[in-house]
Amino acid sequence: MQESMLSIITADRYADTREKLYLFGGYLCALMLLGVYCSTALTVIASVVILLVWLSLGKSASLIEAVQRQPVALWALLLYGVLLAGLLYGNASHAEALDTLKKYRELLLIPVLIPFLDRASTREWIWRVLIAVSLLSILVAALTQFGLLPSNDAGEVLGKSRITHSILIAFFGYYCLHKAVDEPERRWAYFVGAALAIYDVFFLVQGRTGQLILLALLLLFIWQRFEARARVLLVVAAVAMAGAYVQFSDKADRIREGIEDTVAFARSLTPQASTSMGQRYTFWTRSISLVAEKPLLGHGTGSFAREYARVASRDGMQTSNPHSELLMIAVNVGLVGLVVYLGFLYALIRSARMLSDVPRRLAVGLIVTLVVGSVFNSPLYDHAEGHWFALMIALCCVSRDQRFQTG
Repeated sequence: MQESMLSIITADRYADTREKLYLFGGYLCALMLLGVYCSTALTVIASVVILLVWLSLGKSASLIEAVQRQPVALWALLLYGVLLAGLLYGNASHAEALDTLKKYRELLLIPVLIPFLDRASTREWIWRVLIAVSLLSILVAALTQFGLLPSNDAGEVLGKSRITHSILIAFFGYYCLHKAVDEPERRWAYFVGAALAIYDVFFLVQGRTGQLILLALLLLFIWQRFEARARVLLVVAAVAMAGAYVQFSDKADRIREGIEDTVAFARSLTPQASTSMGQRYTFWTRSISLVAEKPLLGHGTGSFAREYARVASRDGMQTSNPHSELLMIAVNVGLVGLVVYLGFLYALIRSARMLSDVPRRLAVGLIVTLVVGSVFNSPLYDHAEGHWFALMIALCCVSRDQRFQTG
C-alpha cells in the first residue's frame, strides 16, 4: 500500500515538474520575443535555454511528435535538411557553409517552440509582450526622429535595421486593427495602436519593405472584415491615400525612387546600380544567372557570396545577400530547395485553414508578411526576422485542435 501511495506521489510530482517546465518555456518564448526587438544577445540566450528545457522534457516534446501533429514542423525540418545536404557539394569554404547553415537554425526552433505555446495563457503573454515592445519601438523611433535620442545613418531603432523594424511594426498595425474589431471594449486603444504603426512605417522609419507589407495587410484586413460594397469603397480610399502620400509627402522620397528605378529597369532591363532599388535589381538579375548555371541542386550551402563575387567581378559591387529569400535558397540549394520552401509556405497555409476565424485571420496576415518579405528580403536568413517568424509561426499558424500532452 505504501509503495502504491509513494508511486502516486512521485508521479504527481513528476507531472507537476513537467507542467512548470512547460510554463517556464512559455515565459522564455516571451523573453525571446523581447530580445528580437531589443537585444540580439537576449534572443540567443533565450533560444538556447528554450532548447535545453525542451530537451529535458523528453519524448512528449520530441521532434517525432511535432512532425506527426504539425506539417509545418515537418517542412521546416525538410528545408533545414536540404540546406544540410548542401554542405556536401559546392566550393564554399567550411566556415562559409556552416555560417549559412547556422543562419537558418530558426527552422529547427519551430517544432521546439510549438509545445510551449499550446496554452492560451502563454499565448496571451506573448501577445502582451508584442504590444508592449512594439509601442516601445515606435516611441524610440519617434524620439529619434524628433532629435530627442541620438540617431545613426542606417536609421536603426533599438539596434534593428530600418527593414526589420518596419516589418515588425507593419504586422503590429494589422494585429491592432483586428483586435479593435474583436474587442469593442478596447476598440479605441487598438485603433490608436494601429494609427501609431501606420504613422511609424510611413512617416518615421520608412522601410519600403514594411510599407509594402503594411499596404498588403491593410488590403487583406479590408477583404477579411467587410462586405463586397464596403470593400470596394475602402480599397479605393486606401489606394487614393497611398497615391496622395507618394505624390505629395516629403517622406515618400524612397518610394518615388523605387518606382523610378522599377520603371527604368522594366524599360531597359538594366538595373540602375547607383540607387538602392537599382542595386537590389542588380542582385536579383545576377542571382538568377547563378541559378541558371546550376538549377537543380544549386551551388551548395554557403556558396552565395563566393559565386556572386565571381559574376560581379566586373564592377566590384559585392553582396552576401541577394535581398530575396527565394533567390538565396535557389542559389544555395537549387530548385529542389526552392520547392521545399514553397512546400513550407503551403504547409503554413493549410495549417492556417484549420484554425477558427480569429486566429486564422492573424495567421493569414503572418503568411502574407512572410511571402512579401521573402520576395524583397531574406527574413529567415536574417537573425532578428528569422527568430521572430519562427516564434510567430508557432504562435499563429499551428492548429490547437491536437494538443501536446504535458503530463
